[in-house]
Amino acid sequence: MYMKFVEKKCPNCGAGLKFDDNATSVQCEYCSKTYYIQRDEKKYARVDLAHLGDAYNFVDENGKAISKNFAKVQLVMLIVPFVMFAIITIFIFSTFFGLAKQQTEDMDNNIPDIFGNVSDKEEEKGKDTKKIVTEISQIDDISLKTFHSTSKQRLQGYDGTCVLESAGSHKISQSWKEEGVYLLVSNDGKDNILYAIYGQTYKHRKTGKTTTLYAVVKYDDLYLTDSNIVNNDYYGSLDVPSYDFPGTSFNGAYGYESVEIIYNKLIRSKSANYTIEASEGLYK
Repeated sequence: MYMKFVEKKCPNCGAGLKFDDNATSVQCEYCSKTYYIQRDEKKYARVDLAHLGDAYNFVDENGKAISKNFAKVQLVMLIVPFVMFAIITIFIFSTFFGLAKQQTEDMDNNIPDIFGNVSDKEEEKGKDTKKIVTEISQIDDISLKTFHSTSKQRLQGYDGTCVLESAGSHKISQSWKEEGVYLLVSNDGKDNILYAIYGQTYKHRKTGKTTTLYAVVKYDDLYLTDSNIVNNDYYGSLDVPSYDFPGTSFNGAYGYESVEIIYNKLIRSKSANYTIEASEGLYK
């Protein structure tokens, strides 16, 4: 039987394609591309390449845009989990620290401080109710000891011996010790003042004669918390004047000569506006 051969060009490399008229496919001898053969109604054999090229062009033209959009979608899908993780993490930590802070504040509000340093809320509440300390007996022992210990710490700057000790005639024989307190309460009952008195004794190097000088540490705005503990910042103002030993030169110390002088100078003048209470042993 006579076989009719058809010749076409390879769309890929341009080489000649030769195949039998009845063949269904052909492979290029040069580029090894394989093509499928279709025939129309008139039985003319043709290599089905045109629509294949259109398909390639469609992919080239539209595939790039599709690829870019797909890449963007992939990028968003990668970023979204990290963003969600960060948001959830921040939410969890903020919630945790918020609860911890609230719990700390609640504990601070519920636990009284034996040194009188209460929370801001309790302090504001105290200022509203204002249970002013009106008697020395209302000052608990711990608060009173705190007044004395903090006062002595503040008086340390005045705790040295006389000026020019090497040539001085006096030396300290007894450092600052508490002598007592004066409590002044205003007539309208809205404020008060506490004067804490301390004495320091100097001894003459030759004669052995002693001289006691007195310092004052002033506190104000003492009131009681709901636990009946005194509330105050315990940072009193000092009153320790300079003192010169009589009959000496370049030999000074600090303090008042007597509690009577302190009373007359600092306290008696306030008797018109305050009631005055003194602890046992103090001049009044």
